[in-house]
Amino acid sequence: MIAALRGVVFEKSDGKILLDVNGVIYELNVSMNTFASVKEEGLFYITEKISENEYTLYAFSDKNEKKLFDSLIKLNGVGPKAALAICSTYTPVTFMDIISNQDISALKKVPGIGPKSAKRI
Repeated sequence: MIAALRGVVFEKSDGKILLDVNGVIYELNVSMNTFASVKEEGLFYITEKISENEYTLYAFSDKNEKKLFDSLIKLNGVGPKAALAICSTYTPVTFMDIISNQDISALKKVPGIGPKSAKRI
């Protein structure tokens, strides 16, 4: 299991970062918060998703954002795309406020999250 990667940013585009780690280039799916904060090199906390047809790495520059992502993908009906959209829209602190206030309208502002998903979350 990959826990974290440290390396030089090879390329950034479309919510993905190509990270050069000693000559091996990894494709990382990142939240917009992580995407905006990354400069020339960085340390990324990794969540791996392995299925029959793909192996995907999700990376976060903040441990709490990774914890939020990991918690969200454990919920029934919330996949990695929706979890990444939530992490891109809200910081972990803001998201916890939304949950504690049961603010369904704020959750519906996340792209791809409808009323049913918002209530489930």
